[in-house]
Amino acid sequence: MLKHKRILIGVTGGIAAYKIPFLVRLLIKEGAELRIMLTPAAHRFVSAEVLSVLSNNQVVSEFYTAEGLWNNHVAWAEWADIIVIAPATLNTLSALASGSCTRFLDAVYFSSKCPVMLCPAMDLEMYQSAALKDVLIQLRKRKRLEIIEPETGFLASGLQGQGRLPEPETLVEHLKTTLASFLPLTGKQILISAGPTHEYIDAVRFLGNQSSGQMGICLAEAFAQLGAQVELVLGPTVLKPEHPLINCTRVTSAQEMLEQMQMRMDSTDMVIAAAAVADYRPKTKSTQKLKKTSHLIVEFEANPDLLVELSRLKKNQIIIGFALETDRLFENALAKLKHKKLDYILANWASESMGKDTTRLWLIDAHNTPIEFPLNTKHQIAHQIAHHFCALLK
Repeated sequence: MLKHKRILIGVTGGIAAYKIPFLVRLLIKEGAELRIMLTPAAHRFVSAEVLSVLSNNQVVSEFYTAEGLWNNHVAWAEWADIIVIAPATLNTLSALASGSCTRFLDAVYFSSKCPVMLCPAMDLEMYQSAALKDVLIQLRKRKRLEIIEPETGFLASGLQGQGRLPEPETLVEHLKTTLASFLPLTGKQILISAGPTHEYIDAVRFLGNQSSGQMGICLAEAFAQLGAQVELVLGPTVLKPEHPLINCTRVTSAQEMLEQMQMRMDSTDMVIAAAAVADYRPKTKSTQKLKKTSHLIVEFEANPDLLVELSRLKKNQIIIGFALETDRLFENALAKLKHKKLDYILANWASESMGKDTTRLWLIDAHNTPIEFPLNTKHQIAHQIAHHFCALLK
């Protein structure tokens, strides 16, 4: 859930700041990208140098560096997928509720549009005060805020009660839950086919192609990172998805791929057929390895057309196909879109995609209005496509 997520941590002046280096280590292990900002008071409780080393990034506290360079608070706010303010002191919570903006952290918060996770932590009497209750009432009115309740236990004063900052492991789980709840495609179901298919001639030989499945896997990861539950039907490839919102089903043949896609069709909101499915299969398959002869004749029969079959089951789903071509790219793609009754088709040149980490794609609809996704890594292209369809799916 947190891999490649841009997490901006704001640390304020509370004793619980000692837990933040441990939180940083856990988030780095999860694959997150981190930036950290400290309020001036936070320097008394945690080392900026330690946090900089652990996060592999600079730590910012003021609007200007010691050399007089401006730290752009707007750019920091736009960079983040989520902001975590932990520990959040009463002073900071009051500033955020009232609109006070005297510190770098405040300016980043008020410039941001992403979800914000506030983690109050303070001593018992302060947490139970009427002032804090009023502040929290104001903050809870803001839709993009998630306020994490502090835990109960021994506090810095020696008292026992509610006010402890949750342990780093607990904060990581809260982060995952908070991100998921704010992601635009949470609750949506995406069905994707990817990779080649292998059609066996005998016990060891098969008919296949050069597809690695990388494009389909990148699409699955991109939609999952937006919160969608992805069903990935994946042909034979060494690659595999990593995101926990992807349920991967492995298949070998075109017939197996079709059957798995059909089983999942009813519960899906969008189908993306990115697999390079073999058009033909041997009419008969030898259960033994065929011995070498001077001539080998293999009779083939057509595989069922995966997209045609899925289109017959269509209710309200959006169906997107792929057209990998070596000539007449737009004409062939448009003909395939109309023949197979697709909503959209993604067209690309075989020379720019097959077996490569990069590709260039055109998204075409029934009105033949192509949208180009310029040459880029398949990872980046997949994210562009996912964001393009985000509003339509919502």
